[in-house]
Amino acid sequence: MLILPTTHAQGQVQVSAADPMAAEQGTINLNIKVTGKGFKNGAQAKWFVTGTTNPGGVTVNSTTFVSSSEVTANITVADTATIANFDIQILNSDGRGGKGTELFAVTAKGASPNLCTLQPLPSGISLLSSLNYVTQSGAAAYGPALGVSVRAKKMTLNGAEVVVVGVGAPGGNGRLEIFLVDPLTGQVLDGSVVGTGSAPQPHITVNYAAGSRSLAVGDVNADGIPDFVAGSTTTNSANAVVGRINGGLLSYQNYPLPIPSSTANVGWGVAMGDLNGNGSDVIAVGSTGNTAGQFIPGQVSLFTFTGSGFQNTLNISSPLATKKSGDNFGLGIAIADVTGSNAKDLIVGAPSSTVNGVSGAGRVFVFPGPISSANYLTLSTGVKGDGLGRKVTAGLVNGDSSNDLLATSDVAKVFNGPLTGGQSANFTLQPASGLELGWATTEPDIADVNNDLLGDVLIGVPNASSGSTCGGVTYLYLSSFGLPLSTRLTITTPVLDTQSPQVFGWAAAFAPGTRLFFVTDHGLNVGTISNAGQVYVFKVN
Repeated sequence: MLILPTTHAQGQVQVSAADPMAAEQGTINLNIKVTGKGFKNGAQAKWFVTGTTNPGGVTVNSTTFVSSSEVTANITVADTATIANFDIQILNSDGRGGKGTELFAVTAKGASPNLCTLQPLPSGISLLSSLNYVTQSGAAAYGPALGVSVRAKKMTLNGAEVVVVGVGAPGGNGRLEIFLVDPLTGQVLDGSVVGTGSAPQPHITVNYAAGSRSLAVGDVNADGIPDFVAGSTTTNSANAVVGRINGGLLSYQNYPLPIPSSTANVGWGVAMGDLNGNGSDVIAVGSTGNTAGQFIPGQVSLFTFTGSGFQNTLNISSPLATKKSGDNFGLGIAIADVTGSNAKDLIVGAPSSTVNGVSGAGRVFVFPGPISSANYLTLSTGVKGDGLGRKVTAGLVNGDSSNDLLATSDVAKVFNGPLTGGQSANFTLQPASGLELGWATTEPDIADVNNDLLGDVLIGVPNASSGSTCGGVTYLYLSSFGLPLSTRLTITTPVLDTQSPQVFGWAAAFAPGTRLFFVTDHGLNVGTISNAGQVYVFKVN
């Protein structure tokens, strides 16, 4: 399923949540509470299939103004309505409006959650823990929507190895929840485990004015402490979250990134990597361009840490976008050496590209290091509507010394490195038949999780539903007996919640150098909190 960028809020109108978040085909006269800010009397609500202007069979019968932060929309869902995620737009009578992305879902008629059953974990996979929990008051410790993104990295803290896990949550203004996890047991650490006296807290909240739609982890100042960058399509912004240790205490500081004013639709893709060859990671933020009928080319902006903030050092616009159509350049971004030069390369997906006259084939741009906007090679399948490059990542998959590139479309194509322009994919990763809806909504990940020196791949499919399996799945593609990515394991939700639209697999990440991986469900009810969200910690045994 292709998740395309949407037009951002105009003026001060923001649309942040819907309750309930889903309805079956054939639902009649359902009242939906839509919350946000900037609403005015006379405001009208509209439903659109995500990334389009197609109402998809959802009719808004009436919109009732409640307050500047709430309206009630009465909707009817046709028997033939599109089964997909939907955006919700609120338009005031003065012409100002805003749109919330993927706030609602239409599900198949008769596909009641009560028909779902828990599925056993594949052999060799264990569920170790979960990060959200119910407090003594009965409420979830974290939320709402914990798990819209997740990334993890190992570090040494007070003499002990820990995994630092960053989890995005939109909340009111957006935040990053940071957890410390034991790399062997998957349990959240307390101070007594990682040190004594002035030991760090096991959890840190970093607030920033952005909902975390995309997330990357790296190290911007080569101090060994994991840092993060979060992109927000809701607020057209991105934030760096930089860690430090003082007196044995781990803390984080938020830095809003100076996004160029010439961009639009910021934050669908972010990445971190050492593009300068000095040991410190550069941050890359994608802006996919076109907005409100205005042509703006997609762009990737690079930022370096100065010690007290971030400097915008280079902006690369889509080399091949035309004013007839944008190409969503920047929807997927990665940084890795895939050309074999030992310098890191910038990898950018442009999934709406027309290639040799073939519309929507999509392409991946690779800008070899040292980065120059004029020097690039491209990869494409040349298949109409393929949309190659929605998300991209890289890692050592086939066992040689060169990183390989993975680019998603409705499947995932793996191109063996070192890359050359125009080469064909070496093999394809596919979802199970019937369990592909929502494929690679967020970034896939590559790491060696079974310790055989071959990279493994993790891809979330949050809207997958078929038969007794529903609520989303996550695919783990493991190398086996020396063969790269030869085993596909299907992992389903450990918890069934009939009261909320589950999206298990919305985000997924490895903890490189360990056997752990993390899968989120940002729609899960936890305790008394609706849609609090959850992050599960799994292990490859």
